[in-house]
Amino acid sequence: MRRPPRRPPRRPPHRPPRRPPPRRPTRPRSPIATAARRDAWLGALAPAIARDRRGHLGAIGDAWGELCGDPIVAARWADRLTPEVAAIWERGGDAPQSRACLTSLLAAGRHPAILGLLALRPVALWSERRVGVLAHAALGDLDAAIAYARDSDPLGHGNDAAIAALCESLLLAAGRRAEAYEDHALGASPRPNCLLTFRAIAAKYPERPPITILGDLLAASPGREGRWFATARALGFHELALEIAGRSPVDPRTLTRAAEEALAGDPRFARSAAVAALRWIAAGHGVEIDAADVLHAADLARAAATSLAALAATEAELSAIGEGSTQASAWIALLLRSSRE
Repeated sequence: MRRPPRRPPRRPPHRPPRRPPPRRPTRPRSPIATAARRDAWLGALAPAIARDRRGHLGAIGDAWGELCGDPIVAARWADRLTPEVAAIWERGGDAPQSRACLTSLLAAGRHPAILGLLALRPVALWSERRVGVLAHAALGDLDAAIAYARDSDPLGHGNDAAIAALCESLLLAAGRRAEAYEDHALGASPRPNCLLTFRAIAAKYPERPPITILGDLLAASPGREGRWFATARALGFHELALEIAGRSPVDPRTLTRAAEEALAGDPRFARSAAVAALRWIAAGHGVEIDAADVLHAADLARAAATSLAALAATEAELSAIGEGSTQASAWIALLLRSSRE
């Protein structure tokens, strides 16, 4: 019995693509309505900020003047908050709404009022005096703003980077680039690692040669110059990198990795970096250093010395490292003897 032939599947009828519905014209929002809505939002936030004794909402206070969106709204909030803050400060207390008050005064353009209010504050806190710095700058007295900023952290709360960053930005805006670099650039640009710190400074001051910036960073790190070894090497300053490794502790694994990467292209650098790694291991530096680290550094030093025809001199240097007075030196000597056998 024959099966009936299969019919081809029916195609759906062709339908033209749907066009999106035309957008309805929107009416522009009234500035009065926007200001009223902002005022209502701020009014809902104000009680929470007044109860914020631990400063969790401090960032909202710092942006309060901007959130007002209008000098008129900011002036209303300044009129409302200034008597409250002044009364608390005159009693020697802390006003949680102080930052919102100060930024409202700043947005309203009441710069002398900011300085007068801050004069009532019994303790100098950077989170509040930052607005005073901006007020001095807005009044055209940049030198007074810088001096005010320098006196704004007497309790040592770790605001040095923030203070330096604000002073640097004000000086750069005023065109005083040399002063900004010399006094504030190094402290204003901390980053997660040294190379990013260098790049942040170099991006702001392209007129400064890289070697000058790196030299200033080294001078600002007495006793900790070794942390700049990888930066000097990444920038191609190999002689400076070796000088750093010779005078300041550098992580031995960083030196070994640098020697391994430079072995084919720059055996002289590789040999010096590997020997420096063993020298700092002998001095007790490095975290969880084991025999593999010592032997790897020694192998790199010997491989580089072989290509330079300086194996005998390198072996003498390695032996001298093992003859030191520390326990690590004796351990290195034992490992090197076993590797030669």
